[in-house]
Amino acid sequence: MTYDLFNDTPPEVVEDAQPEVDEDGNPIPVQQKPVEEVLPKYMIIPEVVREDKIHFFKVPKLGSYMAIRLEYETCLFEEAFDAGVADTLSVNEKKRI
Repeated sequence: MTYDLFNDTPPEVVEDAQPEVDEDGNPIPVQQKPVEEVLPKYMIIPEVVREDKIHFFKVPKLGSYMAIRLEYETCLFEEAFDAGVADTLSVNEKKRI
Protein backbone atom coordinates (compact mmCIF):
# COMPACT_ATOMS: atom_id res chain seq x y z
CA MET A 1 0.00 0.00 0.00
CA THR A 2 2.71 2.47 1.00
CA TYR A 3 4.74 1.73 -2.11
CA ASP A 4 2.08 3.48 -4.21
CA LEU A 5 3.30 6.78 -2.74
CA PHE A 6 6.70 6.30 -4.34
CA ASN A 7 5.37 5.63 -7.83
CA ASP A 8 5.79 8.88 -9.70
CA THR A 9 2.80 9.87 -11.77
CA PRO A 10 3.67 11.18 -15.23
CA PRO A 11 3.23 14.94 -15.55
CA GLU A 12 0.26 16.20 -17.50
CA VAL A 13 1.12 17.30 -21.01
CA VAL A 14 -0.07 20.82 -21.75
CA GLU A 15 -0.39 21.67 -25.39
CA ASP A 16 1.21 24.91 -26.54
CA ALA A 17 -1.59 27.43 -26.62
CA GLN A 18 -1.45 30.22 -29.17
CA PRO A 19 -1.36 33.63 -27.50
CA GLU A 20 -4.50 35.69 -27.87
CA VAL A 21 -4.20 38.72 -30.15
CA ASP A 22 -6.10 41.99 -30.21
CA GLU A 23 -7.69 43.64 -33.25
CA ASP A 24 -4.33 44.88 -34.53
CA GLY A 25 -2.69 41.46 -34.24
CA ASN A 26 -0.64 42.34 -31.17
CA PRO A 27 -0.39 39.63 -28.51
CA ILE A 28 -2.42 40.27 -25.37
CA PRO A 29 -0.25 39.92 -22.25
CA VAL A 30 -1.34 37.03 -20.08
CA GLN A 31 -1.51 37.55 -16.35
CA GLN A 32 0.66 35.03 -14.56
CA LYS A 33 -1.06 32.92 -11.94
CA PRO A 34 0.49 32.80 -8.47
CA VAL A 35 2.52 29.68 -7.80
CA GLU A 36 0.40 27.18 -5.93
CA GLU A 37 1.80 25.45 -2.87
CA VAL A 38 2.64 21.85 -3.62
CA LEU A 39 1.82 19.55 -0.76
CA PRO A 40 3.63 16.24 -0.29
CA LYS A 41 1.98 13.17 -1.76
CA TYR A 42 -0.03 11.33 0.91
CA MET A 43 -2.64 8.64 1.42
CA ILE A 44 -5.25 8.14 4.11
CA ILE A 45 -7.13 4.89 4.68
CA PRO A 46 -9.98 5.47 7.13
CA GLU A 47 -10.70 1.79 7.89
CA VAL A 48 -7.78 -0.60 7.41
CA VAL A 49 -9.91 -3.70 8.04
CA ARG A 50 -12.04 -2.91 4.99
CA GLU A 51 -9.05 -2.31 2.68
CA ASP A 52 -8.05 -5.38 0.65
CA LYS A 53 -4.48 -4.17 0.04
CA ILE A 54 -3.62 -4.05 3.76
CA HIS A 55 -1.84 -7.15 5.04
CA PHE A 56 -2.01 -8.13 8.70
CA PHE A 57 0.73 -10.40 10.00
CA LYS A 58 -1.29 -11.51 13.01
CA VAL A 59 -4.71 -10.45 14.27
CA PRO A 60 -6.36 -7.61 12.30
CA LYS A 61 -6.65 -4.43 14.32
CA LEU A 62 -9.15 -1.64 13.87
CA GLY A 63 -7.98 1.82 12.99
CA SER A 64 -6.87 4.08 10.18
CA TYR A 65 -3.60 4.48 8.27
CA MET A 66 -1.84 7.56 6.97
CA ALA A 67 1.40 7.74 5.00
CA ILE A 68 3.21 10.83 3.70
CA ARG A 69 5.98 10.91 1.13
CA LEU A 70 8.67 13.18 2.54
CA GLU A 71 11.63 14.25 0.46
CA TYR A 72 14.56 16.07 1.99
CA GLU A 73 18.16 16.82 1.23
CA THR A 74 20.86 14.66 2.73
CA CYS A 75 22.49 15.46 6.03
CA LEU A 76 25.48 13.16 5.53
CA PHE A 77 27.99 15.99 5.31
CA GLU A 78 29.04 18.37 8.07
CA GLU A 79 28.19 21.42 5.93
CA ALA A 80 24.63 20.15 5.42
CA PHE A 81 24.24 19.61 9.17
CA ASP A 82 25.55 23.13 9.89
CA ALA A 83 23.14 24.57 7.32
CA GLY A 84 20.27 22.73 9.02
CA VAL A 85 21.25 24.12 12.41
CA ALA A 86 21.48 27.64 10.96
CA ASP A 87 18.05 27.21 9.34
CA THR A 88 16.55 26.03 12.62
CA LEU A 89 18.00 29.02 14.45
CA SER A 90 16.60 31.43 11.86
CA VAL A 91 13.14 29.82 12.09
CA ASN A 92 13.20 30.08 15.87
CA GLU A 93 14.26 33.74 15.59
CA LYS A 94 11.36 34.47 13.20
CA LYS A 95 8.92 32.81 15.60
CA ARG A 96 10.03 35.15 18.39
CA ILE A 97 9.26 38.23 16.29
